[in-house]
Amino acid sequence: MMQSIAGIRRRFFALVLDIILLGILGGAVIFPLENSLNLDMDELVESVQEQMQGSHDPAASSLFLVIACITLQLTLWSFYFIVFIGKCGQTPGKKLLGIRAVRFDGKLMGYKMAAIRCLIGYTLSWLTFGLGFIWALLDKNNQCLHDKIAGTLVVNATY
Repeated sequence: MMQSIAGIRRRFFALVLDIILLGILGGAVIFPLENSLNLDMDELVESVQEQMQGSHDPAASSLFLVIACITLQLTLWSFYFIVFIGKCGQTPGKKLLGIRAVRFDGKLMGYKMAAIRCLIGYTLSWLTFGLGFIWALLDKNNQCLHDKIAGTLVVNATY
C-alpha cells in the first residue's frame, strides 16, 4: 500500500526544526574550539575581509581558520542528515512532524542513497539559489530536486 505524500508545510517546518537543532549542535562544537584556540570569529572574518581587499594583515592563517570552521559545520550537517535519513528515514525534525523519507517502494533508503541525497542533491538544490527546494511546490509528489536525484519521497510516517 502506498503511503501518503507529506505536505510541503510539514517538510518545511521539519527542516526549520533541524536547522535550529544543528545551530545548537554547531555552537556546541564551534564555541569550545574558539575558546580552546583563543579565537574570535568576528575578528577572523574581519581579517579575511581585509586580506581579500588587499590589506596585508599578518594573520595569514585567519582565512584557513574560517574555512576550517565552515568545513566543520558542513561536515556536521552532512553527517546529521546522512546518519538520520540513512538509518530510519527521519531526522529529529521529521520525526517530530511525523514524516519520513523513503525510496519509491516505501522502504528505507540506507546510508548510500542518503549520502547521494544529501551530498549531491542538497548541494545542487542550494547551488540553484534554493530552486531545488522550491521545485516541490510544482511537483505532484512534493519532491524537491534532492528527492528526484535520489529517487525518494517524503511520506507521512506510519508506526
